[in-house]
Amino acid sequence: MDALRKTYKTGQPVKVNEHAFNSRQWVSGGEVKPTMSPLNVLGNFILQYDKNTNTMKYNDVYDFNNYDWAVPGTPFNIGG
Repeated sequence: MDALRKTYKTGQPVKVNEHAFNSRQWVSGGEVKPTMSPLNVLGNFILQYDKNTNTMKYNDVYDFNNYDWAVPGTPFNIGG
């Protein structure tokens, strides 16, 4: 939430982790059980609020990080 507040207030880009997806219930029977999210492929990604257009932009480099040995390929930028 702090990152979102910062980008809304300043317009500066902020790093967000995909585990910030807020509609998952991580606690089940008193145990924390994190699950995959729709943003999982992004891992850590960048959000930036554009006050002039009232839009939130995101970007990241789509790659497999430390799994390149198993999933070779050329990383590419994604954003919207």
